[in-house]
Amino acid sequence: MRALHTFILCIGLMILGCNKSRELGAGCGPQQCDANTACTAIIQHLFVDIADEEGAGVPLDYISVTRIKGNKTVIQRSIEARYQTGSYPLFSDNEKKETSWCGEDFEFKGYNNSRLMAKKIFKIGFDCCHVKVLEGDTKIVVKE
Repeated sequence: MRALHTFILCIGLMILGCNKSRELGAGCGPQQCDANTACTAIIQHLFVDIADEEGAGVPLDYISVTRIKGNKTVIQRSIEARYQTGSYPLFSDNEKKETSWCGEDFEFKGYNNSRLMAKKIFKIGFDCCHVKVLEGDTKIVVKE
């Protein structure tokens, strides 16, 4: 009987401990993350996959990510030939300060030989721990 009471008490505490306001974008106002929230020390990286119509990765030699609000470039870098796999960085926890809980719009642009190959807008936000893509499919098909 004592085990049953302990079990019921544990279940009750778990239910009371649930905080729906921690869900990504919940309420979309200023959010307070619990100081006891357990986050991994791993830096979350978001990627965009760019392929042609047959599914082969499209090589890019330069990418940029710009926050639409304020037209601020967050990422711009050359891509070395050995890393041209079709999967390119979009955002990471390192850029978390550039967005908000509810998300901001960012434009990804990918180039090859100065030619714009891919362009797409994503809404990126974060939860108490890591950045997340809130809107936008991270797979882009390039039609040539």
